[in-house]
Amino acid sequence: MASMMDSVNAVYAKWDRAPNGNSFSPSKQQYSADNVLANGKNAWKSKFKQLPPQPERRKTAKSATRRARSAVQPPVSSIVGAFKASPSVKPPYNSWARPLTGQCCSCMPISRDTFVYNAVTEMPDITNVLRLPELSCRHSKILSAFCNVTYTYRHTVRFGYPNITESVLRSPRSQLAVERTVQELLDQQGLPLDENSKAYKKEKKKCEGKLKKLFHIMNAMMSIPLFKITGWFLNTVLGALLNSVQVHNSQLLVLKDATLCGKPVVYLPMHRSHLDYILLTYILWHYGIRAPYVAAGDNLNIFGFGRILRSLGGFFIRRRLDKEVGKKDHLYRAVLSEYLEELLRRGQSLEFFIEGGRSRSGKAYYPKAGLLSIIVDWVLASRNETDGILRLDALIVPVGISYEKIIDGDFTREQMGMAKKPESFWSTVKAIWKLFSTTYGNVRVDFCQPFSLKEYLTVNERSLLSRSVSGLSPVTVLGNPRLQDSMQDLSKATPSNDLLTRATSGNSIYGIDISKEDEKVVIDALARHILYNSMCATAIMSTNILAFDLLSNYRRGVSLPELISSITKLRETILTANRDVGFVGQTRNVIAHACKLLGSNLVAIERNGAPVSWQDIYDEEGGDQVKITPNLSLPHVLELSYYSSSVISVFQLKSLLACSICAASGVALLDSSTEDQFSSVSVTKDEVVEHAIYLANLFKYEFLFIAPCKDLETELSNSFESLISSELILSPEAEDTFNEEAQQWTSRIARKAIYGFHEEELQDHYVPDKQYKLNEAEKDQFRRLSVLLQPMIECYWVVSCKLHTLLDHDQTMAELTKQIHQDLMLRVEQGITNYGECVAQDMVKNALHSMCNMKVTECYDIASEKMISLTDAYNSEQSLNEINTRLGSYRPL
Repeated sequence: MASMMDSVNAVYAKWDRAPNGNSFSPSKQQYSADNVLANGKNAWKSKFKQLPPQPERRKTAKSATRRARSAVQPPVSSIVGAFKASPSVKPPYNSWARPLTGQCCSCMPISRDTFVYNAVTEMPDITNVLRLPELSCRHSKILSAFCNVTYTYRHTVRFGYPNITESVLRSPRSQLAVERTVQELLDQQGLPLDENSKAYKKEKKKCEGKLKKLFHIMNAMMSIPLFKITGWFLNTVLGALLNSVQVHNSQLLVLKDATLCGKPVVYLPMHRSHLDYILLTYILWHYGIRAPYVAAGDNLNIFGFGRILRSLGGFFIRRRLDKEVGKKDHLYRAVLSEYLEELLRRGQSLEFFIEGGRSRSGKAYYPKAGLLSIIVDWVLASRNETDGILRLDALIVPVGISYEKIIDGDFTREQMGMAKKPESFWSTVKAIWKLFSTTYGNVRVDFCQPFSLKEYLTVNERSLLSRSVSGLSPVTVLGNPRLQDSMQDLSKATPSNDLLTRATSGNSIYGIDISKEDEKVVIDALARHILYNSMCATAIMSTNILAFDLLSNYRRGVSLPELISSITKLRETILTANRDVGFVGQTRNVIAHACKLLGSNLVAIERNGAPVSWQDIYDEEGGDQVKITPNLSLPHVLELSYYSSSVISVFQLKSLLACSICAASGVALLDSSTEDQFSSVSVTKDEVVEHAIYLANLFKYEFLFIAPCKDLETELSNSFESLISSELILSPEAEDTFNEEAQQWTSRIARKAIYGFHEEELQDHYVPDKQYKLNEAEKDQFRRLSVLLQPMIECYWVVSCKLHTLLDHDQTMAELTKQIHQDLMLRVEQGITNYGECVAQDMVKNALHSMCNMKVTECYDIASEKMISLTDAYNSEQSLNEINTRLGSYRPL
């Protein structure tokens, strides 16, 4: 080996002695063995931000004897010797570049350019956090055998969690709430407000005791030892329940880097399971990121488990802030607001679910901005009165969570109109016991790019409706993205004359008041923006894509080869839409895995009419004869719809347009009897977009169609153009576009452009709208898009028909909801509708809520009952019939 290297160096020496006229002669310094190794290490370090790993060699007596007998020793600087002795090392990234999901919106350019790594945009990798890193325990075989315990013991948490008891109880806000409550109690007793009276002192002592009790019920008590115990427990238990917990390693690196800025971080995940509370804390603990304080409903504060959640950062809040309707609980509102703001002042992280509760339908719930308004109020309170600049800031991190199989909750019962079972100790024990009876596949957690709340408020405080971000220009951050000074550019933005200010009147639902209508709009838009980012970052799992394909394309069943082809194309479409999938491998294996998780009660697998197991799908010879059919009976179709819902968000705008084309054409395009009319249908773009805007407003509480900073009409127009580019819609030919009058008008424009013209001369002329036709070859694809929203259209149409009962008298919301649900169930049982998903209780409630939002109905409270009535504009048969007719135009028949 040494002689070989001598020969190589001799060649280098000959190159150095080459004639001076040879401009291509390499230098010895460039090609020496040591320099080649050094250059290679530097290139590796610049690309992967670390030196190449060195292989560990086991030192045994046998290997030592072999080395002693060897006459030739490879030199340390030998390139060839090192190449032969060292195994090839793979870079720490997957070979498949996944789409970049969760990126900040363009309306927040500074955050988008600040909290990002180049590695994220190049080739982000997927990591299973349940797979512990390799441990170096060469000196202890016992520690090597118990790697789980060893990892937990060595994984230290160095963050402090302060005691804020006195700060909250002695705050001016808390004391003011005590005074206000005492005054109300004395007024009820008809006593004067005298601070020296016995009644005043007695009531004040009671209020202070209640204030302290409310705080201790709410307060979280972080326990570092319990973090370690829980980490060990989850490493063991989750490994038995789940195949993997997948995260983007690069996303966590960006997040960890952002937490070094010293600003409090607020995590806002989508809510799918009770496991969400612990799962995020476990992932952050695994990556050495500060664990957040987690807002949990007081229904989880049950014996035993409540104490564990509290020790892991959970603080419990009421579902309803005021126990009595129409009477504000000033003490509770003050404790909640002060508790959150004090945590933010101490630089602690927070986590709460912006949807409020777990989704029963699989879709994102319309966000509730109560707790978010407290954080916005805390930032607005830091505004400098002189220059109007915000001094405080918080980082917002939307989080998307995907489960391959529902882990907890019997959502079909609630969707069928049955009452929710309250959580108890024994119900929790039974649920945990049930967990170990099956496997739940994979879980995917995506952390979106953090963005500055200060930046969002600075950009949007002028006027959200203008959707202008001209006040801020994108900032290019050079060098290390950890620069903490980059966000200081926000302070240079020119403040507007009409500034959002901190509210002080105490009229808001969650203890914070909105002093201006503009602030309500901004907070609501912020909440929807966060949820939209989370939804777009949520990965599509194997069960999602299978359920979606079966319900939208193959409700009557499909052969396995056709299903494989369809899902392969569907996966490519999802990836093209910049949405990620949470599975890899051959499509046949993906289908088998999804069928195993869904179970035989949701998906029937047959071969030649006889039921077979999901394992038969793996059989490449006999598997082609397999037929897979979804179970469309109630309540199983509701569970399939739950899995399917997350994929609908990928196609929701195109589905709006497809349904709008049906309405604009006046032809029931989903009816088999109109197949011969398909190619003759023609529509204009303006008509289709107008119908789509109406549907988008109608389904406001079902989907988030666009980010609040975008314009709906523009996005629909872009989607219409994409349908043209995909040849689903055929654009008219140039010679057929204009009629004779239009051609004369065009020629006149051309002449006037040369010789001059007056605008009033053209007032009586117009450019006719183009007539677009449907592509006969893409008929099946058009119908698939149209079917996606049909369950909602059916439900909303039945709701609009049932509003006629309000012409006679007002009803309670609960009574009307029950009647509508019974009508929908009857239609499904009698086969009048083919979409059993329309009976979902959440969908009925959203439809009634949408009618209130469109000013068709209005709600009011009587005692503890919520009543519903028709507004004056729709309190007639004619006006209600108009709504029924319009909604009916979107139905297939």
